[in-house]
Amino acid sequence: GIINWLIRILICGGCLVGVGILLAFIEIKIAGLYKKYCWDMITIMVILVSMAIAIYFGDWIKEVLPINLLFLLLFVQLVYVGIRWYVKGWRETRGYH
Repeated sequence: GIINWLIRILICGGCLVGVGILLAFIEIKIAGLYKKYCWDMITIMVILVSMAIAIYFGDWIKEVLPINLLFLLLFVQLVYVGIRWYVKGWRETRGYH
């Protein structure tokens, strides 16, 4: 009855709040990495070029890859941040700054 539905709503609401807090934490960490490693003109150019490609070639990309374009842009950014983070760590371990 009603109590069963209330319990379901509370469980789903609690899960949503937990996921929201987790996403906010992950976003704060990603923003910190961006500021530390990637906040320069190269990053701005990568963002603009990837957005332009997604806008102009969106239909073609969707034919080849049945994927959400926003997800594709986020994936490109994650790969880019990972590469920058790796290169910076590699340079720091060898004494380049």
